[in-house]
Amino acid sequence: MRRALAVCCASSAAALDTVSSRLLRRVKRVDAGGDAYRSARDFVLNGEALGKVLPQAADALKPFFAVTDDAVALDAADPTAVLKDAFDALRAQDAIPMLRGWRDEPFAIRPSFAAPARAVVERAAA
Repeated sequence: MRRALAVCCASSAAALDTVSSRLLRRVKRVDAGGDAYRSARDFVLNGEALGKVLPQAADALKPFFAVTDDAVALDAADPTAVLKDAFDALRAQDAIPMLRGWRDEPFAIRPSFAAPARAVVERAAA
């Protein structure tokens, strides 16, 4: 009986390892973000990199921010107000498809979960 239980547990452990390995590979692929992530530019707010901006959005942001091949940068005393004005204008122009999901939900931009917000934007723009 013990031998049968050991064989059963060993095969279950091997199956679990296989499933875990496949899941981990999938999570790593998703986490890497693929081509979209690799083509995204840093979003730099007052000298601090806080996220990524996809190419289409970066192009649309050129009238409002300093946009280079590597980054979209904003230096402002009140970044929340500047970001709001930019996203309101872009939404009115329908320039960025993700802004069609606007829902009047504030989203805090922060370098980490526990850090204070550096600015607040509409969640659809985040």
